[in-house]
Amino acid sequence: PHAEAETRDESWPLDGPRARCTWLRHGEADSTLLLTFHHIIGDGKSGVLVMRDLIRLLADPCLELAELPTFPQETHVPPTYRPSRNLGKALGLLASDMRATPATRLPSEGRAPVEERRQRVVPLHFSEEQTSALRSLARREGYTVHGLLSAALMLALYETGDWHDERTMRFFHPLDLRAYLEQIRQRSGGDLPRIGEASGVYVSYADSEHRVSPDTKLHVLGRHVSGQIQAQKADGIPFLTSPFSGRLFAAVSTMGPLGATATTFRNRLQLNLGHVEPGLGRTTMDRFVHHLMTRLDAVGVLEQSFHPSRVPSTSRE
Repeated sequence: PHAEAETRDESWPLDGPRARCTWLRHGEADSTLLLTFHHIIGDGKSGVLVMRDLIRLLADPCLELAELPTFPQETHVPPTYRPSRNLGKALGLLASDMRATPATRLPSEGRAPVEERRQRVVPLHFSEEQTSALRSLARREGYTVHGLLSAALMLALYETGDWHDERTMRFFHPLDLRAYLEQIRQRSGGDLPRIGEASGVYVSYADSEHRVSPDTKLHVLGRHVSGQIQAQKADGIPFLTSPFSGRLFAAVSTMGPLGATATTFRNRLQLNLGHVEPGLGRTTMDRFVHHLMTRLDAVGVLEQSFHPSRVPSTSRE
């Protein structure tokens, strides 16, 4: 409740601090340290580092924190893919994005002024066994878990819209390239600088287009998603588009009020479905979640019914 209130709080003065820390005492030996800061001074990775250093200093106020070395982002990119050397190709990719197929929209349940809209998140938690089963299935069928979830989301989107003809669907895939770039660094003999914590989350994106119809098979679509993303990585497209990653936010806004993020922690998958009310109301989202879980249920990788625990949705502006 405190974190949600902090998120909704619009009373921060423009000339005031951009971060604050709240210590909540729950008892003699139980407390919560809540760090809130404005997005203009950092991202999620920055928050983790700040909280880590804050805890270190609380444990040892005399501690001197080492300065994190920083490098320009482009120095991490293989020379053949650096945007400064491929500006024409990068601008061409950006132009093709702007001419791309419009995203398929779900039926709207209403409109409201910006100040009356609410962003709601429906978190779906998968057990360790379910997460392992999904990972094994994707590997066995020749694609990634990302491809599997993207395919299931697209098919659920198609069924929720109650379409009966073939549709072109376009998906934007934000990519964290740190692990991929570290592999390239090692293959290059260590010529590129190591990606340190100060680099933050190295984000770029790929986008894929797919034809979806009532006859589309989940595994075929999943392989298509994974194949397109891997091909774009091999061509260096995420590197070339990274200077224009701000385009990602404009592109996401054209996709309508629906998004999804997948995270794993301790080998447990969590799928967060975000939607904006009243554009997508709970009736549509319940129908979407039903179709999504039916699709995942149908892959038949578990003996028991494939329905994760679902907690009540949270909301934020």
